[in-house]
Amino acid sequence: MDRSSAVLQAERDLVSLCRKRDAVEASVTRMLTAKAEDQRELALQLSLDFPGVRSVGYLLGLDVNEQQARLALLKDDERAFIARLLQRIGENGSAYQALSQAMPYSFPLEQHGLDPNAYLRVGREAQRAQVNHHVRELLKSKSRRVEAIVACASPGNLVEQFSWQALDSLSRHNAARVLGVHVGFPKRLRTDPGTPVVPLREELLDSLRCLLGAKSGESTKNLLRRSTKGAQVLWLDFGLFGEKTESGALAKADLVEWLKLGQQLLCHDCPPEMRIVCYLALELVPEKLEPFAEFMRQQRNDLLTDQFRCSALPPLGRVELSDLVDFLSDPENTGCPPRLVEKAARLIMDQTGGDYAKTIALIKQAEEFTWVEMQRGIDQPK
Repeated sequence: MDRSSAVLQAERDLVSLCRKRDAVEASVTRMLTAKAEDQRELALQLSLDFPGVRSVGYLLGLDVNEQQARLALLKDDERAFIARLLQRIGENGSAYQALSQAMPYSFPLEQHGLDPNAYLRVGREAQRAQVNHHVRELLKSKSRRVEAIVACASPGNLVEQFSWQALDSLSRHNAARVLGVHVGFPKRLRTDPGTPVVPLREELLDSLRCLLGAKSGESTKNLLRRSTKGAQVLWLDFGLFGEKTESGALAKADLVEWLKLGQQLLCHDCPPEMRIVCYLALELVPEKLEPFAEFMRQQRNDLLTDQFRCSALPPLGRVELSDLVDFLSDPENTGCPPRLVEKAARLIMDQTGGDYAKTIALIKQAEEFTWVEMQRGIDQPK
């Protein structure tokens, strides 16, 4: 909807609310005075009974001057009523959150500090738990400085999103204060299949130093200390590789060089008060997942020292029904009303078969368009 259309729609919505002001006022009052756990259902009912409330969310997203310009289009008594609604809803955080779950497009969650990427919290409990465990062990160890972690999955499983998922899990579980940095590989390696004159591990270190803004003559140890801003763990995300990805497939020799960046260089340069996680993601066809796991087990044995360890996470796979139920039940993740959780989870599974990318797409669609429409779809006779 363009700007002029949004203004016209808002005016129509606000006038419709004013025509039913007594009923709207009573419904809003019930929601505002209810317990937080009951506000979601009341907000859903409010959005069903009075669709025009979506424009209250639109106005709350504007600055004061723009709000006043929109309100000026109304009559005096209408303007006073809508201004009162804006104040009552805008000052009640739990009510705004409840409305954002019923009408997420109109009441954006990010305006009230909730993460707009919450839909990525579906499933992957085992892999996220393993990352949390590795990081906690890394922090507890008196000798270990660097942990290398590789995530892998077959195409369609959004392995490129796992770095965010891991960092989000570390933050939500208070596992550590982590600073995430995307590093990437030197570009020329993507077009030059030959072995570079300078070992890849050294090129990667140079890329990191450049990214962090190393001063002339500054040691890597001092650079890392200066750049971490008090974080306990520096999470270095080296990106996604795979035959059909922008970066292309990563040769085993280059993967070993990447591992040796951590084992031979970063272990030496890591300040004693911090730890480093080197992370990358691989997209592999299904038949290559187990051979890769075996390859990483061998590298773990060959490269393990008192300061360094590497491992591959279990392959990221499909979504299970229990994953969806757990996800939809958490009000910090989604606006799905409690009474719809099980039905919505089964509907999503029926439509996606557990395919991760399709599941995420359907959840995003429901959040952007509202779960109210999904409810209507569920309730329609088949």
